[in-house]
Amino acid sequence: MKEIIIKMKQIIIILLLLPSLSHAFPHCETGDALLPKYKAQALSINVTWMKDATYCDFGNYQIIIPNDSSIEDIIVLKNGRLFLSKTTSLGINLWQRYGSSKQLPYITVQDWDQNDTYERLDYSIIDKNGNLLGNVHDKMMNGQTKKVFFQK
Repeated sequence: MKEIIIKMKQIIIILLLLPSLSHAFPHCETGDALLPKYKAQALSINVTWMKDATYCDFGNYQIIIPNDSSIEDIIVLKNGRLFLSKTTSLGINLWQRYGSSKQLPYITVQDWDQNDTYERLDYSIIDKNGNLLGNVHDKMMNGQTKKVFFQK
């Protein structure tokens, strides 16, 4: 009987560890392996390396990186939607869905002059209903901001 209890404990421990192991060893593919439903999101931010990338699925999060190590970009999707990106062309972005199906950067930090120093901060202005009204720009990250409201 004692041996059966020990075996049952071992089985329970393995069952408890399975979800962690699936995240520790994600399913990854290389090449042009990104599923079409995710590719549209990734291509919307103008990455040119998508046909030679590594895509890893961590459950709710999907991570895409270029296979070319000279490109320091990374895209993180959450449940198939843009969540975070770091690209040479757009900087670091946190993405938000606003009312419609379109995703826009909520917060952006950019290396505007490509000198490896982030010097520009932009963030969205939204109303209490979550509607996007405009952006705030801090072009030198010195606290001097400019508000730009979108016309309706």
